[in-house]
Amino acid sequence: MTAVAKKNNIPVGTIATWIKPKYKKKSKSEGIVTDHDAIKKLKSQLADAELENKILKELLKKTYQIWDTD
Repeated sequence: MTAVAKKNNIPVGTIATWIKPKYKKKSKSEGIVTDHDAIKKLKSQLADAELENKILKELLKKTYQIWDTD
């Protein structure tokens, strides 16, 4: 980081600010969601979406079976 700062005549602190993670881990008591909680929520959303896709695929199969019997 210091080499890049010297090469481009930019303060090291500025570069450090640019590459800082967008979300810092904070305690739940401060009202900020931690990375672990965010991952848990995303996994739950993914599971819900996968279940919904499975259900829709099954309904689609049944719909096509009805059309094919005509």
